[in-house]
Amino acid sequence: MEIEREYEDEMEMPPSEMSRDPSSEPPRFYRPDPEEVKADPAAKNKIVVGGAGTSSNVEVVDYDEAYEAARVPTVSKFRDHFTLPIPTSVVRYRSRKGAARVIEGSDDYQFVLEENYDDEGKMDITIRRIQDSGSGLRFLRATYTIVTAFWAGFLFVISMQILLFLFLDLAIQLGITDDGGSAKWFASLGAIFGILPLIHGLASGMVLAQAFAVDTWNGHMLIRSFTLRGLTEVTLEWLFFTFFLGLPLLVMCITMLTGSDEWWVITGTFWVFSVAAFFIFFVINVISYEMKATFEVIKNQFDDDDDSAWAVFERSLLLRQVATYSGQMHRVYLSRGGLDDAEATDKKAADLLIAETLKESKNWRQMFNQFFVKWGWFEEYSEPHRYFSVEDARDVRPYITSHTWSLEKIFCRPKNSRYVAIIKGSGALTRAQMKSSIFCSIIGTFLILFLILSLLVYLEAGAVATGFLLVIAILSFIPTAKSTYSLYLSAKDIISIRTRGKTEYGADAGTERDLAAVSYEERDSPSFVLKATDSEGLFLAEENYRVTRPSNRTAWVFFYIEFLILFVWPTISLFSVGNWQLGLTYFVIVGASGLRYYFNAAIVLEEVGHMDMVDRGSSERDFWRNQSRLDDIVGKITRSRSKGMWVGIIATFAMIFLALFAGSFDQSTTAEIEDPSYTYLTEFEYKPVENSLRYPTCHLTSDLQESPLTAMADYIFLARVAYRGNITQQELNSWFGDEVAINQEDFVTSFRQANAITSAVHFKMITYPSTNSSAQDFAFVAIRGTTNAWEAMTDAQLWSGAMLIQALREFLPFGSIWTPVAPILINAATSIQSSSIDEISFYKDTTRFTNFLKTGNYSGVAVTGHSLGGGLAMITGAQSKVPSVALSGPNSMMTRKSLDPQVSIEDFDRYTFNIMPERDLVPMIDDPAQNTQQIRCNADFTDAVGCHDTTRALCEAISTCGSNGRPVLCECVTVFKFLEPTPIDPNGITFKEACNITSD
Repeated sequence: MEIEREYEDEMEMPPSEMSRDPSSEPPRFYRPDPEEVKADPAAKNKIVVGGAGTSSNVEVVDYDEAYEAARVPTVSKFRDHFTLPIPTSVVRYRSRKGAARVIEGSDDYQFVLEENYDDEGKMDITIRRIQDSGSGLRFLRATYTIVTAFWAGFLFVISMQILLFLFLDLAIQLGITDDGGSAKWFASLGAIFGILPLIHGLASGMVLAQAFAVDTWNGHMLIRSFTLRGLTEVTLEWLFFTFFLGLPLLVMCITMLTGSDEWWVITGTFWVFSVAAFFIFFVINVISYEMKATFEVIKNQFDDDDDSAWAVFERSLLLRQVATYSGQMHRVYLSRGGLDDAEATDKKAADLLIAETLKESKNWRQMFNQFFVKWGWFEEYSEPHRYFSVEDARDVRPYITSHTWSLEKIFCRPKNSRYVAIIKGSGALTRAQMKSSIFCSIIGTFLILFLILSLLVYLEAGAVATGFLLVIAILSFIPTAKSTYSLYLSAKDIISIRTRGKTEYGADAGTERDLAAVSYEERDSPSFVLKATDSEGLFLAEENYRVTRPSNRTAWVFFYIEFLILFVWPTISLFSVGNWQLGLTYFVIVGASGLRYYFNAAIVLEEVGHMDMVDRGSSERDFWRNQSRLDDIVGKITRSRSKGMWVGIIATFAMIFLALFAGSFDQSTTAEIEDPSYTYLTEFEYKPVENSLRYPTCHLTSDLQESPLTAMADYIFLARVAYRGNITQQELNSWFGDEVAINQEDFVTSFRQANAITSAVHFKMITYPSTNSSAQDFAFVAIRGTTNAWEAMTDAQLWSGAMLIQALREFLPFGSIWTPVAPILINAATSIQSSSIDEISFYKDTTRFTNFLKTGNYSGVAVTGHSLGGGLAMITGAQSKVPSVALSGPNSMMTRKSLDPQVSIEDFDRYTFNIMPERDLVPMIDDPAQNTQQIRCNADFTDAVGCHDTTRALCEAISTCGSNGRPVLCECVTVFKFLEPTPIDPNGITFKEACNITSD
């Protein structure tokens, strides 16, 4: 807010300016005419009472007496700066000589500037901070914000699904998913070219979602500034209430009155999509106003009589290309002076610069462009062309004083941030504060790196992994190190200036004065001396210059290449392979972000350096509104400091997906693990643990569709067998006895060939004699878990949505209230995937095989598996309605509606059972059904994957529940550190002899 001390004192207005009818006006007071004072010096203490230009009402009275009797309330004239979210309000008092100006602050606080006059007529301004909200308002704001934040988080889930589906589509087009599949290179290259634009578009969407959520907590300040601006304040408040609370409450009441058991599912879903609809409207308004403001600024900047839409778009596009591809020079220096110098012109800042702090640098593109200047692809400016930063155009420059300084602000401040450091006078930074700023930056960086190193060592990541990750962390802190060094140089210069003190600025240490009250003319005069007590600021000045720029021909060539390769090609390739869902999504996201990229308000502001070229409207207030709206959009969205964070987060996920995609090339879809056979001992046994309820499910219910196997250890063993290769039958013989359980490998191969199953899913069929001698054998389907990168991508396809929703639920306050709504939202997110991606879902093949077995000559069918195989086993069991016992399987209660066909809660509760070792992360994915069993894990806490081991789980089961006639494993003791089993024959061979364990 800028202050112009101009006074609205009607007593100072000459009679010639008053033309109102005196008969309709109350008596007014006028000072005598100057010519009258010359003729009669005594008239200077008199005033005229009455209407201007009249004689009947004229009366001469004492000026001082009339002043106090007739003086109207006086108020300073303020001008609202466009960085204010809403205009200020002025309250005038009839009974007091002054007024109050109300400024709306953050967190529902008002700042009130009260102006009063003392007996001598001097102005006194009091600044108050008043909270104008109560607990009720905060509760409503919190309610609005919770649902808005959940929507923003769900939008991130959708973004990750879109990115994953693009990589899955790429794998399909390259033929990775099918044995002997051929690559579709046009579609594959299109998907590759679309990765970077999609990351940029998704990050832009998350910036919008973040701004939307933050603005909800702040009372919709941002929305008010440019959305629905034709409506009144009352209408806006009712509209917010209707969408964010009113309609959802109405839906809740109706569903409860109808007796629906899913009243919260319906209400929560309606609530999320109601906010989503408002968000879409918000995004449309942002883009439309950003386009409009850009159009107005460019039109007003270039006065070439061609303001057509195409001409403006052409100028905007060329500005973007110049900003992207030009060779640049960067100047940084410190400038000093009074507080008013912080907002001085560039020339004034340059005149006050501290020469020894001046630094110049050129970017790498300048050297590259210089090489192509001679061919006409780039042009060299005759003189470096100055362009500005967005902060310059927005007039953003915070002050750092002894009162606003803190270690947190210094360490967490954005890199290359502009600021004004007060070094002299009231509020000047102390030497201790400046030194602490440097030490805080150094110590903070060291502690973060030391924490990363400690965590890696604690997790036993290994020397190579630890060194690699630590080098990456150090490289990421290079900008911080540069910023710390700049901070050191600035502090050194500040201390040097303060040390020179009186020698440089004069020895007059009189009363402190505000330099803003001293004119530039007076300060520039040779006789002016800066007092030692004057307030003085040191501010960081940055100047950016373009040295070379692409020619117009080059700019257009680059644009056509970008448009064709990054937008047209990926869009056409996605539609050409029938992936219209992802193609349409790509078209909307990349198209909208691309439009904002080329028609960019921030780029235009960098060119002009100020906000004065926006549409002025019909009044000064309209001009302020347009400036304020553009300032909000550019500062909070277009150039939001969170944009880099979202690009980094989404790019990290993209790198993970890319690593899995690249690893899938070297993995065979039918490869099996050829681990050596374990050592099985029949001479020893584990007895059940006595006086313990661990575990009630050691023996599962006998009603497993007449399954001959009820021991939990047997199902863990079968899940483990799914990983075995040519030694599968050998393993079965060692556990169940010779030729009791049969591996039906040929049967599975025949089924896969007959049904053209070419996916990478791997499963075995094992038959076991039925308990009823007259019945057919019982069939067990054992599904293998994740063994290669492609299977890991399949895991992500099925459960990434649930994982992200779980993380969102833990992050948000009261996040668990959205659990009933999660299946519907995950189904909506996965609907973007194409039919080709849906067809590679492993569970469809295992369900088809299980349903086929149900029609065969078998007494019953059961399914088991470990990890991914366990998750597929539970889905298959619920869909086929057969018993399924999983070990460390990801659950599917939130994923159930995205399955085809969908699975009910009842079917998961009835047909699935999940064995979940403690500290195993995989079975923590998604929400479990009713039937689960937690088992212990004796692995070290730092062993991230030790609890996921099938053999460790088997050893835990037999050592706790008893071996019950099954053999025990030497590895339970030698590898997994369980207690030694008991010999069946006390006089027989010892356990150490049987396992060839040598004594220490």
